Amino acid sequence: MTMRALEVVADRHSFAVAEQPVPDPGPGQLRVKVEYCGICGSDLHMLAEFPTSGATFGHEFVGIIDALGPGVDQFSTGERVTAVPALGCGHCVWCVSGEPSHCAQFSVIGAPSGGAFAEYVIVQALFTVRVPEGVSPRAAAVTEPLAVGLRAVEASNLVPGDDVVVFGAGPIGIAIAIWLRQQGVGRILVSDPVASRRRLALEFGATAVVDPLNETLAASAQALFGGLPSVVIEAAGRPGMLASAIDLVAPHGRIVLAGMHSADEVFQRIPAMIKEPVVQFPQFSTVAGFQHTLRILARGDFDAEKLVTHVVDFGSAGEFAHRLLQPNDFGKVLVDPSKKEAK
Repeated sequence: MTMRALEVVADRHSFAVAEQPVPDPGPGQLRVKVEYCGICGSDLHMLAEFPTSGATFGHEFVGIIDALGPGVDQFSTGERVTAVPALGCGHCVWCVSGEPSHCAQFSVIGAPSGGAFAEYVIVQALFTVRVPEGVSPRAAAVTEPLAVGLRAVEASNLVPGDDVVVFGAGPIGIAIAIWLRQQGVGRILVSDPVASRRRLALEFGATAVVDPLNETLAASAQALFGGLPSVVIEAAGRPGMLASAIDLVAPHGRIVLAGMHSADEVFQRIPAMIKEPVVQFPQFSTVAGFQHTLRILARGDFDAEKLVTHVVDFGSAGEFAHRLLQPNDFGKVLVDPSKKEAK
């Protein structure tokens, strides 16, 4: 039996629809029929910088359990689930505590292969979470980026009275703003050059926004906070952001680098030594983060579907990936394997 999937075409740095064998779940695994899979910034980085011919990306997904591997008795076929996009040994302290990114055998689903830009994907039951009743598939499809944003906010070690600046209002930046508001942060300044993203940031929790191309971020922070922010969370994923965060943060402040890129990061030590900030690099997401995110989605605190601006078919995914690599005003773009391609 075969399935349709998106494979990387390395010479064109793009995707093409291909036929692949439907994978069988191994011990402790599930096979999930994919309903939606989001295009993530890390997919775009791999496509642009490390194209692997024939690879299948995709790790932000929701779907219906289609088959159970040996030894799986905590799930049933027909259940809607999402999962931390990881495979691990399943036995170490990190796996059983729901943090598979630290497992010695850790690998990422869809980085670069075995991903959910396909009709079916294999997941590990230990890292799989049921989608509660009342949470739509499109909302559940953004569980992973929301959980990544939650991890970034957790890494900031918030205390009462913190003022926070967020660099970037893409899906992760918006997720961070959501969780900052959920945590009760009173003043949140989000910086992004795209007007539509700034508007979305205001809708999802930002107190104020700033266009860094036409406004001075430090002056905007001074106007809103009356001083420098105690926390800066970088979600833009561009070189130079660490230096910018050091310049902006208050002495003894906290910097969280949630954005991703593969370039060298250059900064001056002396300003950092003078301010003594704590710098955190949150990695991945956790099962507990997925569970909490889905509980909040079920409670209806915010409408996660508003984060989704486009749903595309397999045939359009490559075009949208290239458009996402350029300046754009998109929110989250989902790939729907069942969506019929335009003729």
